[in-house]
Amino acid sequence: MTPLRKVPVTDPIATRTYDCGGRGTLEVRLGRPYCEEGNDWRCPIEVVGPMTSFRQEMFGIDPMQALLHGIYILATVVEISEEKKSGILNWFGDHERFGLPTAEANSQFGLRATKPED
Repeated sequence: MTPLRKVPVTDPIATRTYDCGGRGTLEVRLGRPYCEEGNDWRCPIEVVGPMTSFRQEMFGIDPMQALLHGIYILATVVEISEEKKSGILNWFGDHERFGLPTAEANSQFGLRATKPED
């Protein structure tokens, strides 16, 4: 497996723009997963704002895993961003919830795996 690389998202499949209280915006971009070196899948992600810049490729054993890793890392980067720490980051006026999956959100909505009924 090749090491993770910091590449720009050139083919985004999803984007989101957060307001930073008159100081610009925080842009979140999720790239299209692609296969590299046989079985390795990669998914580029990017967060660019007035105080935060993050760019990375996440990986997985298939496109779904690479995509999910990318989404969860994007959620983490937004949560620990300088924009959130300083209180200027918001999504439709909400300064605490940003519409991305988190462990807290999963438990809040009662999401958990269950065994299928026989």
